[in-house]
Amino acid sequence: QSCDIINIAKNNGVCYFDTSPTYGNAEKILDHFKDINIFSKIPKIDNKDFTEVNIIKLVKTSITNLNCTSLFCLYLSIYIYLNIDIK
Repeated sequence: QSCDIINIAKNNGVCYFDTSPTYGNAEKILDHFKDINIFSKIPKIDNKDFTEVNIIKLVKTSITNLNCTSLFCLYLSIYIYLNIDIK
């Protein structure tokens, strides 16, 4: 059913699709489609793990899942954890 919806969207001029490793099997579904532009994002990771090596690893995994050679756009979000003592 997802593939049908994507085909309808493509047939009506939609060529940009947003996905994420956290969206279930969305990356695997989109790997069946060519000539689309993929927006993706880095999933929430701890600040200490927010390194270049880990980001590249996550992007490579998404590119493999999507069966593509590049992403149109990659969103990065930095989550800052604060220890605040509220009295």
